[in-house]
Formats: sequence, C-alpha cells, structure tokens
Amino acid sequence: MKIGQIEGTPEEIKGLFDNNGLNLAQYINANQAIPNPKKHGIFLTIIIIAFVILNCCLWIFDCPDAVKKILIVLDFTTLAIAIFLIHQKYDKYVLSGFSILIGMTIMSICLGYLTPKEAIKKIEDKSPLKEKEK
Repeated sequence: MKIGQIEGTPEEIKGLFDNNGLNLAQYINANQAIPNPKKHGIFLTIIIIAFVILNCCLWIFDCPDAVKKILIVLDFTTLAIAIFLIHQKYDKYVLSGFSILIGMTIMSICLGYLTPKEAIKKIEDKSPLKEKEK
C-alpha cells in the first residue's frame, strides 16, 4: 500500500503515524501549499481594492441601469474571487463565511438596500456572541 511518499502495509503506516503523534486523515486531506504566497497576497489585495472601488462607484455615482447591472456583476465576481483566495490561503470555513457576510453587507449598503444603521442592527441581532435573553 502506498500513501503519497509513504509505502508499507496498512499496519506499518498506521503505526508510523500513531508513534509520531500525527493524524493520518490530515496527511491524506492536506491542502497543497500556495506556490507563490507573495503573488497570492498581492492579487488578493488588488481584488479587495477593486471590490471597494466598485462599491464606491455604485454608492456615489448615479449610473444608467445597463452600467449599474454590469457593475453589480463585476462586484459579485470580485467578491467571489476574494472569497476563493481567502479560503485558499487560510482554509477556514468560518473565515470564508464571515468574509461573505461582510462583503454582502457592504454590497447591500452601497446598493441602497440597507442603511448602515439597519445593517449594524441586523448584525447585532444575528450575532452568535450575543447572550441569549431568558
């Protein structure tokens, strides 16, 4: 039996991991390292800046409907790419979910669906950190 670069019987492989305090499941499901973390970070920064600029354009400028629709599609695209890069770098579902929540809240405010005050109130109401009143 061969797992990655390790070869042996199932008992030998399990013993190797157990004796060294390693988790075989983590080794099998290990994510590939980012080949160039510096470029990854620069690209993530550029995408986040593009997301902010698009939201500022949607919030400040009164665009025709066709242009507004294109900006909204680009806004969703930049948010999706940013979430993908964040998840690829940190591999944490909680962080990815929190990033989606924040991104969608920013988009809702910039598109006029929510006011900043309403957004803060909704986030406070849904906060898992808030103690439950009895």
